[in-house]
Amino acid sequence: MEKRSRGTTGAIALITALAWCPLTSWAQGALSNSEEEDRNRLDSRSAWDFTLGAGAVAEPRYEGSKHYILNPIPYVAIRYDDLVSIGVDGIRWNVIHSNGLHVGPLLSYSGGRSTGDDELLQNLDNIQSSINAGAFATYKLGHFEFLAQAQQAVLHEHNGLFGKIGMTYQEPFRLFGRKALLETGPQIEFANRQYENTWFGITPAESLRSGLREFSPGAGVKDVGLQTSLTLQYSPHILLRGIVNVKELVGDAADSPLTTGKTQFFVGLGIGYKF
Repeated sequence: MEKRSRGTTGAIALITALAWCPLTSWAQGALSNSEEEDRNRLDSRSAWDFTLGAGAVAEPRYEGSKHYILNPIPYVAIRYDDLVSIGVDGIRWNVIHSNGLHVGPLLSYSGGRSTGDDELLQNLDNIQSSINAGAFATYKLGHFEFLAQAQQAVLHEHNGLFGKIGMTYQEPFRLFGRKALLETGPQIEFANRQYENTWFGITPAESLRSGLREFSPGAGVKDVGLQTSLTLQYSPHILLRGIVNVKELVGDAADSPLTTGKTQFFVGLGIGYKF
């Protein structure tokens, strides 16, 4: 399921990037040994796909913080054929899956934010975790994959609506005699007024308690960034992955009194085993 580490939405992108398995069908073919191997793999492939992994990520203590923390990341993913998947992005149902296009509903979980996460958050209200519901669409065209996604918090609606659009370029090659896959591309995240006020706003009561100025942000683009990952197929079942992501908070999110670091970095390493 989707997880926000200490309320850091940028960590979602990083954790999602650590979801190395299952790879896209194009990438799986790119990492196979031969056309005959591809055919054998497709003929013998089970409808069920299960991956277990773990890793660690260095990330901001909360979205907008200049202070960093190292967090462990467990990972479990289950997929049935090309219809349903359960993983870091939540539960996805591919209502449409044809010619590289996947469209469907999405259900996910987002963690909250605690006043104990950082000194600057003291005397502010805690943000509760929530279940989110939304929709996604992806389209694969050769080496490129395009993504659009939007979700609304439904358990705690004041957590707001948020989403992202992006593009990823995938390039297979050999590294140390083993198959590798480089993925990189830009991403833009947006949010509505409720989201921005919950995560970046300062209410009059919070201002009196904390000494921070009142701040009421509006809807719009929240950040722009670049995500890059390198996957190494160490063995037929074991994959290693490194992640380096960077994003720049923009608009009202960048102007918030809570934002002490507009440029946010996310660096992680992980290992996965595909059964």
